[in-house]
Amino acid sequence: MKIELLRIGRASLIVAMAIGYALAQQAPPEKSAREVRLEQEMSPGGIAGSPLCQWVLANPQAPSRHDYPVDRSTLVPDLRGLMRESDEVLLTSILSDGVEAIAPSGDDVIGLIDVKVLRAWKGSHKPGDTVTFATPSFGRINCLPMPQGGHWPHFSTFVGAGYWTSDGFGRDEAYILFLRHAQGSEKLLTPGLRMTGGSGLQGMYSVQFPFPSPLIEESHCQNDISGKKYPDDPKLCTEFLDTSDVPIFVPLKIDPLFKRYNGMRVSEFLEEIQNTADSLADTPPIDAPR
Repeated sequence: MKIELLRIGRASLIVAMAIGYALAQQAPPEKSAREVRLEQEMSPGGIAGSPLCQWVLANPQAPSRHDYPVDRSTLVPDLRGLMRESDEVLLTSILSDGVEAIAPSGDDVIGLIDVKVLRAWKGSHKPGDTVTFATPSFGRINCLPMPQGGHWPHFSTFVGAGYWTSDGFGRDEAYILFLRHAQGSEKLLTPGLRMTGGSGLQGMYSVQFPFPSPLIEESHCQNDISGKKYPDDPKLCTEFLDTSDVPIFVPLKIDPLFKRYNGMRVSEFLEEIQNTADSLADTPPIDAPR
């Protein structure tokens, strides 16, 4: 009860303080992770000026995280269903940029991720496009630039560690993503695109190159550490992946697709996705005339 009262108090204070706070600090769906990160760096006071950080600094003894609930009933049981429910199904490059930002609600922290499209099975994007999506996991903001007195005031939106086999996104991975647009109250947490299932956590499958390994360079999928270099020719990367034995990695342990696909060769996984996309394209919509 005490924690819940503190959370209600925090939310009320945030609403009251938000009137004078620049919206650029938050994460509207039309902005990329790179744009949001640059705005945070250039804004007077930075992220510390946000209502959420002001609340954290004013209440040092209060809980500094929100435990994000995962509704298991929103997990999609199979690949066909995941593709059917997605607005975008993409093979993408290694992470090109990322930032932790305050959710539109002002009461949570989210991650924004930029990736480059290499192949699209579904949706409006084409190879070479940048796609930004939001995730409720991996979200933490530090409210002061330097620790004071051994304490670094921060706030995080926390997803249980037991759900994950990995802690986030790596520089040496490519991704198969199943994304959909946030609906209704979801937009208060993750604006724009989010992973399709599992309360915004299911729909990311990574091609995890061993490191160090010459495979990273041979794949033509590599970014440099600054995240500014993209594959010169997306076809070189996709052609490599189409025949590669590099395994697929499923980071969400509670994903119903984990048992079937974790460790599968990426070439087999891509072939199965293509077959699924083809079969759905040949299937008339449920409400279509017969």
